[in-house]
Amino acid sequence: MGDSSDSSKKSPAGAGSSSRGIPISMLLCNDAEKPEMEKVEASSSQSKGRSRPRWRREEDLRLKELMESRKKLNWSELALQFPGKSGKQVRLRWVDHLSPDIDKRPWTAEEDATLLREHKKYGNSWSRIAKAIPGRSDAMTKNRYYQLTRRKEKSVRKGENEPEDARRGSN
Repeated sequence: MGDSSDSSKKSPAGAGSSSRGIPISMLLCNDAEKPEMEKVEASSSQSKGRSRPRWRREEDLRLKELMESRKKLNWSELALQFPGKSGKQVRLRWVDHLSPDIDKRPWTAEEDATLLREHKKYGNSWSRIAKAIPGRSDAMTKNRYYQLTRRKEKSVRKGENEPEDARRGSN
């Protein structure tokens, strides 16, 4: 009855798979249906491998050209020029990477101080904080904040892990 070698149990490959890992649906369909099913499986497996396709140089140049020629912005309409990209992806690419308003130089000590001060006031409201730091996007402020706090945490942990004599500077 409760024999562990019961053949009715599911295979280790999981439900819907043969023992060789081939989906049962592929084994049961006729040859005319297979190419279409392979396309579906390929597209779903691609989404597992990489979270999203990278922007190509040509796409960046095209977006810059389009932004120079447009007065009224509709990101969804603009996205139609970039197959596979949503309006949100196009907007974020422009705002966070390509806009001439973005300051790509290293952060200054003054900007860091402003960031930390504004974070105390507004918490994680990154767009609000970014308004106080010209040339920095909300994503840039968020990333810089976490970079600063990780650095601070590491230095605190380093000090806690050292022997007490080393912290006092004994000889």
